[in-house]
Amino acid sequence: MKTNRLTYRLLLRTTLLLGLVLAGGSMTAKPRPKTTVLSAEEEQRFLYYFYEAQRLIENEDYENGFALIWFCYGLNKDDAMVNQYLGDYHAGYRRPQAAAEFYERSAALDPTNTQIYYRLEDIHAALGNFKKALRARDEIDRREGYDAYSAMHRYRIHAMAGETKKAIRDVDDYLKKDPKNVQFLMFRAQLLEATHAKPKRLAETYERILAIEPYEPTVLNNYAYLLATNKGDLKKAEQMSRISIQAEPQNPTFLDTYAWILYLQGEKKLAKLYIQNAVRLLENQEWPAEIAEHFQKIMQDNP
Repeated sequence: MKTNRLTYRLLLRTTLLLGLVLAGGSMTAKPRPKTTVLSAEEEQRFLYYFYEAQRLIENEDYENGFALIWFCYGLNKDDAMVNQYLGDYHAGYRRPQAAAEFYERSAALDPTNTQIYYRLEDIHAALGNFKKALRARDEIDRREGYDAYSAMHRYRIHAMAGETKKAIRDVDDYLKKDPKNVQFLMFRAQLLEATHAKPKRLAETYERILAIEPYEPTVLNNYAYLLATNKGDLKKAEQMSRISIQAEPQNPTFLDTYAWILYLQGEKKLAKLYIQNAVRLLENQEWPAEIAEHFQKIMQDNP
């Protein structure tokens, strides 16, 4: 059986919300130029409370730090960094729409701040505003260049949007630069599995991964199951499946794959042993449909 828990080593940042503020050096940035005209006294008060707020937030006193940021906002709504901090505040409290509004305002006030585009990318992806998330990524790439990190984020956004073909394109574009990047080959396999791609196309991707990492257990399991369910080489499938369960002997999906391959080869008693071990590991969980189907067929042939 093909596992539902693909163990791909993703380096993606969270697809949900940003943490509170602590991002790449922006904590000590000076307030950006303001459009609101303050008197000398107001400017002095603003700067005092702004830097005090930064100090408190750096010391993880978020409650008091953000209270002062709100006070600064009352003095000057047109400061880019204050708007960025308020976006962080709302993101931390799981209010993504409000966070996005403050981030957008911060970017408009200071479009030179690259950090704000990272925030906009994440928050718009969380909100499902995928075109806006990609526009933010375009800004980041324009400033910092296209690399694996960028390709990963483009893949992530398109995958979240359900645009699988575009996600595969993102992965393939990067693989042209780095054809032996196992992480991106894993992404490719995941997308092809999700879209039920033609077996030959999926097998080619599995082969590329195994040529680099020959003992990757999830790929071995999924490749073995692909062969077993598409009239492939059952001896090859059995060998790969055996390696996967040696690596993860308590994985019920791997045990199910091996049981099914044994059954297809006529090894019905051995198949019974492994399918029973698979369902035993599931305990009180609901059985996946494929495991239930395999269990029924194997047990029927083992009266």
